[in-house]
Amino acid sequence: MNEKIRIAAYMRLSKAETSFPGTEAVKRGGTKDESNSIRMQRLLIEEFVKSHFESYILTEFQDM
Repeated sequence: MNEKIRIAAYMRLSKAETSFPGTEAVKRGGTKDESNSIRMQRLLIEEFVKSHFESYILTEFQDM
């Protein structure tokens, strides 16, 4: 049986991006295009997980 490994990915908005217009709306649950730092962190984490694990469940957490 191929049991899936549970993996948690934690991403955090960079301090430099917290001063951009619209960031406060995102913190309050509003909508805005995803930040570049979050997008890049997600890509790096996904590539690492794909290359090291065969069967997994990836859950994301973000701190803004």
